[in-house]
Amino acid sequence: MSDRRSEARSDARTHPGSDPGSDADSRPAGELEARVEELEIRLAHLDYALQSQGEELLHLQQTNNVLTQQLRELAERLRALADAPSGDPAAEPPPPHY
Repeated sequence: MSDRRSEARSDARTHPGSDPGSDADSRPAGELEARVEELEIRLAHLDYALQSQGEELLHLQQTNNVLTQQLRELAERLRALADAPSGDPAAEPPPPHY
Protein backbone atom coordinates (compact mmCIF):
# COMPACT_ATOMS: atom_id res chain seq x y z
CA MET A 1 0.00 0.00 0.00
CA SER A 2 2.83 2.42 0.76
CA ASP A 3 4.21 1.74 -2.73
CA ARG A 4 0.99 3.04 -4.25
CA ARG A 5 1.19 6.23 -2.17
CA SER A 6 4.77 6.90 -3.22
CA GLU A 7 3.80 6.28 -6.84
CA ALA A 8 0.89 8.70 -6.50
CA ARG A 9 3.16 11.31 -4.93
CA SER A 10 5.77 10.98 -7.66
CA ASP A 11 2.96 11.08 -10.21
CA ALA A 12 1.65 14.30 -8.69
CA ARG A 13 5.14 15.81 -8.83
CA THR A 14 5.76 14.83 -12.45
CA HIS A 15 2.26 15.58 -13.70
CA PRO A 16 1.23 19.10 -12.66
CA GLY A 17 -2.33 18.54 -13.86
CA SER A 18 -2.96 15.72 -11.39
CA ASP A 19 -4.79 16.33 -8.16
CA PRO A 20 -2.13 16.65 -5.43
CA GLY A 21 -4.75 17.74 -2.88
CA SER A 22 -6.31 14.30 -2.63
CA ASP A 23 -3.81 13.07 -0.08
CA ALA A 24 -2.38 16.45 1.01
CA ASP A 25 -3.76 16.00 4.53
CA SER A 26 -1.86 12.75 4.97
CA ARG A 27 1.51 14.27 4.01
CA PRO A 28 3.86 15.37 6.73
CA ALA A 29 4.31 19.12 7.08
CA GLY A 30 8.04 18.79 6.41
CA GLU A 31 7.40 17.25 3.01
CA LEU A 32 5.03 20.06 2.03
CA GLU A 33 7.51 22.67 3.24
CA ALA A 34 10.24 21.00 1.19
CA ARG A 35 8.04 21.06 -1.91
CA VAL A 36 7.17 24.72 -1.36
CA GLU A 37 10.85 25.53 -0.88
CA GLU A 38 11.73 23.64 -4.07
CA LEU A 39 9.07 25.56 -5.99
CA GLU A 40 10.31 28.87 -4.59
CA ILE A 41 13.85 28.02 -5.69
CA ARG A 42 12.66 27.08 -9.16
CA LEU A 43 10.66 30.32 -9.37
CA ALA A 44 13.74 32.34 -8.36
CA HIS A 45 15.80 30.63 -11.05
CA LEU A 46 13.09 31.25 -13.66
CA ASP A 47 12.83 34.92 -12.64
CA TYR A 48 16.60 35.28 -12.98
CA ALA A 49 16.58 33.57 -16.38
CA LEU A 50 13.74 35.79 -17.59
CA GLN A 51 15.53 38.93 -16.45
CA SER A 52 18.77 37.79 -18.12
CA GLN A 53 16.93 37.06 -21.35
CA GLY A 54 15.30 40.49 -21.25
CA GLU A 55 18.66 42.19 -20.81
CA GLU A 56 20.20 40.14 -23.62
CA LEU A 57 17.26 40.94 -25.90
CA LEU A 58 17.73 44.66 -25.23
CA HIS A 59 21.44 44.37 -26.02
CA LEU A 60 20.72 42.48 -29.25
CA GLN A 61 18.12 45.06 -30.32
CA GLN A 62 20.60 47.89 -29.73
CA THR A 63 23.28 46.04 -31.71
CA ASN A 64 20.78 45.37 -34.47
CA ASN A 65 19.90 49.08 -34.64
CA VAL A 66 23.58 50.06 -34.94
CA LEU A 67 24.24 47.44 -37.62
CA THR A 68 21.13 48.46 -39.57
CA GLN A 69 22.25 52.09 -39.57
CA GLN A 70 25.75 51.09 -40.72
CA LEU A 71 24.25 48.99 -43.51
CA ARG A 72 22.15 51.94 -44.69
CA GLU A 73 25.22 54.20 -44.72
CA LEU A 74 27.22 51.63 -46.70
CA ALA A 75 24.39 51.19 -49.20
CA GLU A 76 24.24 54.98 -49.70
CA ARG A 77 28.01 55.12 -50.25
CA LEU A 78 27.81 52.25 -52.72
CA ARG A 79 25.02 53.99 -54.65
CA ALA A 80 27.06 57.20 -54.70
CA LEU A 81 30.08 55.33 -56.06
CA ALA A 82 27.97 53.54 -58.67
CA ASP A 83 26.38 56.81 -59.82
CA ALA A 84 29.69 58.69 -60.01
CA PRO A 85 31.31 58.81 -63.42
CA SER A 86 34.17 56.40 -63.61
CA GLY A 87 36.25 58.67 -65.81
CA ASP A 88 38.47 57.80 -68.70
CA PRO A 89 40.51 54.62 -68.07
CA ALA A 90 43.39 56.09 -70.10
CA ALA A 91 43.66 58.99 -67.65
CA GLU A 92 44.45 56.67 -64.78
CA PRO A 93 48.09 55.92 -64.06
CA PRO A 94 49.36 52.42 -64.90
CA PRO A 95 49.48 49.82 -62.12
CA PRO A 96 52.71 49.74 -60.09
CA HIS A 97 53.93 46.47 -61.58
CA TYR A 98 54.56 48.04 -65.05
